Amino acid sequence: MTRKPTILIVDDDQQYCKSLKRRLDQEDKYRVLTANTAQQTLDLAEQECIDFIALDVKLSEARDDKSGFELAKKLGRIPKFFLTLLKDGDSYTEGSSDEMRDANVVKYVFKSHGPTAVLKAIDEIVKGLHFDLTINWDTYTPVWIVEMLKHFRGRSDAEKRVIADELVSLLCKAFKAAKEITILEIKRGKGGCVVAEIRPHLQFGGAPVMVKVGPRATIMEEYDNYKDWVRPYLLDETTRVVEEPAQTLHLAAIEYSFVGGSKPTPFNEFFKQSSAAEVESLLSHLFGNTCEKWYEARRAPDPQQSLPLDQIYRSRQSLNLADKHVARLEEIVQQLLGSESYAPYVKVNGPTTIEVRLGSVSEELPNPLAYAFRERWSNGYNAELFPSPALLVITHGDLNGENIVVNKNGRGFLIDFYKTGLGPIYRDFVELESIIKFELLHLPNLAQRYQLELALLAPANLSDPIQVPPVLANDPEVMKVVQIVQQLRRRAALASNTEDPTEYYVGLLFNALREILGFSSGHDDGTCCYPRQFYAFLSAAKICQWLLGKQTKPIGPEPPPLIFLSYATEDLAEVNSMYTRLSNEGYKPWMASIDVPAGLDWALEIEKALEDAHAIILVLSEAGAEKRGYKELETKVALQRLMLQLDTDIYVIPVLLKPIEELPHKLKKLQNIKLYERDGWDRLLKSLKESVIRRNNPRRK
Repeated sequence: MTRKPTILIVDDDQQYCKSLKRRLDQEDKYRVLTANTAQQTLDLAEQECIDFIALDVKLSEARDDKSGFELAKKLGRIPKFFLTLLKDGDSYTEGSSDEMRDANVVKYVFKSHGPTAVLKAIDEIVKGLHFDLTINWDTYTPVWIVEMLKHFRGRSDAEKRVIADELVSLLCKAFKAAKEITILEIKRGKGGCVVAEIRPHLQFGGAPVMVKVGPRATIMEEYDNYKDWVRPYLLDETTRVVEEPAQTLHLAAIEYSFVGGSKPTPFNEFFKQSSAAEVESLLSHLFGNTCEKWYEARRAPDPQQSLPLDQIYRSRQSLNLADKHVARLEEIVQQLLGSESYAPYVKVNGPTTIEVRLGSVSEELPNPLAYAFRERWSNGYNAELFPSPALLVITHGDLNGENIVVNKNGRGFLIDFYKTGLGPIYRDFVELESIIKFELLHLPNLAQRYQLELALLAPANLSDPIQVPPVLANDPEVMKVVQIVQQLRRRAALASNTEDPTEYYVGLLFNALREILGFSSGHDDGTCCYPRQFYAFLSAAKICQWLLGKQTKPIGPEPPPLIFLSYATEDLAEVNSMYTRLSNEGYKPWMASIDVPAGLDWALEIEKALEDAHAIILVLSEAGAEKRGYKELETKVALQRLMLQLDTDIYVIPVLLKPIEELPHKLKKLQNIKLYERDGWDRLLKSLKESVIRRNNPRRK
């Protein structure tokens, strides 16, 4: 161990803290810090690597104060025990609760037993934390490893040193049975963590294990996924989690055993070294045996899960293509299309189309940035481009070339379950196909690469043979990729029991966009792999052309959704403001006082607007809630038309301008929006956007 364990004593009694610190300092075994308030404690926990905390239950003189309990939860998995007076024994039950055990409270010590008892308890607990572990770092250092963790980039040197100290403590907790460990190899993981190969030196030898280290929340989410989705289904087909992850305040480590007792080969390396038949055999077992246990749980999504595929793939738990990434994607595409290397081959024809000129091919394609992202559309009118998934299954979720490992017998095993969970049935197939064609195939000739993309996206059915042009048919590497992709698609058709490739191609589209961003395995720099990024851009454009050809609606601009505003005269000023804001958001609001031209029949125009309305907002206030007249008629018509909608549609939206003592009886069953609350407008706009998406979903027809 390169440092003394750091002990933090937390008590509002400053004299008691000083006295206890003085006794501990005399023994010279620990580095001792003190704090007198909750905030001081939290600040120290960020500034120092705290190995153990002695924490007073009460941090004030208040009779009913139990602030130590709340502080214990905030301090996460740092080991701690409670200090308290004997007369405060009534809080013992709460301090020993399951909630406190989850906060790693390991003991309850009474101050009245004297400082000797407290010091003895500290010695016992710290001894169990295994700080006598010898760590052989080889050429690595704790700070260097911390700098590899994406989550901590940009932190100050002092902050990184604190996390580096935590890393040492974490390894001590992870290898309690070893007297010594040796770091054999460190690799940066795709998701921002690091993966270490570590050999523990045990009493009777010890085989190397894989240890994944990263932010505590990330590692614990992976462990929860392992317990929920992997252990009950795939225990014999994965590397196994040895025990519960070790944790510190900021870090956690999950330990996997190597399959077959020896170090496996990542799929990326296996693919390059092996024949097409060997890779096919591996994938046949992986998808026909291992993942089939997941696919047995296939089912149609319920209404809450029936989101369009673009939203599913863009979510944080899938490809994580958030709005900020779309902006970055646009920058990278501009760099690609403006570079001397690629500008001769692609011409931008306005905001929605590009012209590709490669070899003998010259064609106009959609610009994928204009069609792939919903926020670039007019309120979701092109939603038919992206259907909802027909089936959800348990999927690995991050099936890149590093997360399949191959043992000496050529069998594939899965690792890294951070994104494992329910997903579209093609999720793993399309990611692996994208890895193979973008990352594992070396084909530098642009014209030939484009010819291959045309061939891969030509089949009308998943199992249709992929026809390779003669110019590529004699390239063994290309034919190997085509053969493997063909097998993946046929396996996908078997899993889904359908030949329709629409959902499959949507998955390929969003994986191609992610490749442009540079999120593929092996790098996370969006400017380091221009050839692959350009191939991915062309692929995305070609997929958009295919998907747009499947649309039943014209692609051209359509009028924005009409939103009918029903209101009482007393609320006219507020409704005028709503009208303006909805117009600015891209909708077509309709209110009688503005949209009925002079000389027309008022009642007929209202009836026509209600008929054409995409959604109806019933504006409510105490003054107008029970008012008779046109508002009452509009409400009645709105509720009648609501009966004609699907149960999943969002059609009538009650909006409260101010608190109302009691809603009209007919509206009580509808979820309302309180516009006067801080997030009222955000909720209203979210409901309208979701209304458009649901009504434009082709599955509702």
